[in-house]
Amino acid sequence: ITCRDWSSDVCSSDLNFHYASKLLQFDSLYGSILDGCSIDGKGEIDFAQKPSRYALAADLRNLDLNNLVAGTFSTDLTGRVELNGTSFSGKNLVLDLDVDLFESSFDDFPIQQASGQMIITTDSLVFPDSCRVDYFENVFWATGVIDYRDEMDLFVQVDLNNLDRYRQTRFFIDEPGGRGYAEVSLTGPTKDPDLRGWFVSDSAWIYGLYADSLYATVDLQRFLTGRQGGVEVWFDSGAAWGLPYDTAYTRLVIDSNLVYADSLLMRNPYITLTGSSVLDYLAEPQQLRIFDADIDLLGRRFRNPEELLIEVDDGGFRFNRAEIGDAGSRLSLNGRVNYDESMDLRLAIDQLPIAPWLHIFDSTLQIDGYLSTEADIDGTFREPEFNFAGRIDSLPYRGLKLGDVSA
Repeated sequence: ITCRDWSSDVCSSDLNFHYASKLLQFDSLYGSILDGCSIDGKGEIDFAQKPSRYALAADLRNLDLNNLVAGTFSTDLTGRVELNGTSFSGKNLVLDLDVDLFESSFDDFPIQQASGQMIITTDSLVFPDSCRVDYFENVFWATGVIDYRDEMDLFVQVDLNNLDRYRQTRFFIDEPGGRGYAEVSLTGPTKDPDLRGWFVSDSAWIYGLYADSLYATVDLQRFLTGRQGGVEVWFDSGAAWGLPYDTAYTRLVIDSNLVYADSLLMRNPYITLTGSSVLDYLAEPQQLRIFDADIDLLGRRFRNPEELLIEVDDGGFRFNRAEIGDAGSRLSLNGRVNYDESMDLRLAIDQLPIAPWLHIFDSTLQIDGYLSTEADIDGTFREPEFNFAGRIDSLPYRGLKLGDVSA
């Protein structure tokens, strides 16, 4: 039997089918089903089985799972589907699918490609074996169960070959870069699960901080909304906004929109930095407040006399209130440092010892003394441009006392 331009509330298609011994076979099925899903394939329904069983092999475009099984997830799936089903409704409904998808989305998450097995029932979505999802260079493997209205238990392995793809997305870090590998578990309420896992990288940067080697653990409750929990990160061999370091560590406590760094350590042969801070990452722009910064520079210690305030936005950092010093010296900074390493800064220095700071960048220069200046700094980290007026008190060079110098 061939039906052309046949339509109903569910399907508008050309059909070629035959029926015998309670077996309905569709030799061709072409058109539109389920409120706008295009279909081109074939299938069958066996009414002799109780409940009925059926099969479908088809190319689909723009399939919304919510139109297939109400209460699942909003999707836009396109690709090849091999389906074996039992029953058409109620608790006996089981849809066993092997899929090979492209240019799709799942609950608003973009999918470049996806392949694997999934089982759909009226109350849950099951990935019995590793279902692979590709998003550009990044690859995800998922195994587990998602109950639509109750809880989920999902294990995910992630090959993150390009973290830049997640800039300005639903990822909870706005400015990631580099590459890495992660394993995480999502458990608890489906609408807001807990996240636990780890991440390792041989090349990563976050908000202008670069690491040649990074390892992080995460344990967060209510990952999608009111995040609470902890993150620990170990860094090796990198640079923090142009300042090189050998090793670094931070322990973060996350409480909804606030990220507390209750322990921070960064070290290279010349400088050791410790401190604590809080970041409000939902503020516009984000607000970073540093409570107590302690800098040990070749045995000389500098601290912040008041809370440091730094704004973080899509382009970089704005220093609104940043000052450190000791009993006789002071350094304050205002202006911007951007992720592309460009600068627009106003620097004020009062009686700052030159030698320890200069030693960070070039240990061969034998210059000492005390610098006082006001300077505008433009350009980049690699090619900075200075416009300043100031003085150096008690300037020696290679043992020769030059006295006070003004410029």
